[in-house]
Amino acid sequence: MVWRNSVFAVTAALVLTLPLSAYSGEYDDFEDSHPLRIIAYPVHAIGYTLEWLITRPIHALVSQPDLEPVFGHTDNEFSFDNRPLGILPTGSMNPPPPLASLASTADLDAERFATQAQTAAETAEQAAQKSTRAFDRSLLK
Repeated sequence: MVWRNSVFAVTAALVLTLPLSAYSGEYDDFEDSHPLRIIAYPVHAIGYTLEWLITRPIHALVSQPDLEPVFGHTDNEFSFDNRPLGILPTGSMNPPPPLASLASTADLDAERFATQAQTAAETAEQAAQKSTRAFDRSLLK
């Protein structure tokens, strides 16, 4: 009798306290209450269950090395761009540039402004030199 009461007390404590520790994510009134989203919850669960109970065991069976020729299974036959993997040219997939080399539009605008300012300064310097030469020539006359 004491054992049954203690099991009941532990079970009641778990039932009452475990929902407090559950995380449910942030609820969005617009997306989460949409009728299609509500229908998608059970449909997704059914699809997930069918994948794990039917398609994955079938794939595990047909991908056995001895059974591959019988079922015609080939490993990774196509890539995402629908070209066979064997004909992808070497080096066609370049790695992305490092984050340090990526420039924002503000950086590009600042660089463009600096280039324009440098060009204007060079033009002004050339004009000043030309003016100085013209002034020196006028003094010599």
